[in-house]
Parts: sequence; structure tokens; C-alpha cells
Amino acid sequence: MKKEDIKQRLKTHSIYSERSSSISSVFASSIAPSDTYDEALMNEALVYLGQNPHEDLKCVFCKNEAAIWNHLVSLVKDGELRGYGHQIGNLVPCCKQCSEKKSGKEFKKFINEYDKVDGNKNDLIALLS
Repeated sequence: MKKEDIKQRLKTHSIYSERSSSISSVFASSIAPSDTYDEALMNEALVYLGQNPHEDLKCVFCKNEAAIWNHLVSLVKDGELRGYGHQIGNLVPCCKQCSEKKSGKEFKKFINEYDKVDGNKNDLIALLS
């Protein structure tokens, strides 16, 4: 996965979705805050995460090859919009396995519970916070 792949996640969402998502999730995606793609900001964010923005990206959790952009803070919790959205500070490169395991969990809880997290868990939590 390349940094430019985030453009798909940052675009304005529609309430009309081809995905089989729940209505609340599709609605939340359509009204959630969304950043525009800024290459300099992306490079800065990726360097902050310890990644080389000019190479394939790695999962922030397990360091395997990233396949998707995962929300650190999910859009909806208990049926309510959380105020975070499709923003560069809320999206991190992630492999499919970690994304599936994380699901809607708080990222701190996920990091502490998941045994495949690579590196010091407290350092990762501090970095992502």
C-alpha cells in the first residue's frame, strides 16, 4: 500500500454505498469530518509514525505490509457519531488481519490485548495518542 491510497478514505462519502455496511455507519461516514489530501502533511504524518512515505507502508500494529487505512477512533460508538472522521490523524496504515481483530475496539485496548503487536505497547500507545 502506498500513501496515496489514503485519498480514497479522505474523499467525501455518500449515503448511497455499494458496501454492505449498516445504515448508521454509511450515514456517519457521509457526515464525518474529512481532510483533503495534502502530500506534505501525509509525509510528515508517516515520518512521525516511523514510516518512509516513499516506500510501501507497514501496519502500525504488527509491522506487516499494510493493506488498508484503519480509523484509530471509530466513527460511531453506541449509535452516536464520535466527532472523529476520515482525517489524517485518525487514519493509520494497517494490515487486514489487525484491522479485523481491532474492529471497533478502542485502539489502546486493542494494543494492550493483541499479542501480535510488534514493539513496546506503551510506546505505541503514546505515539498514536
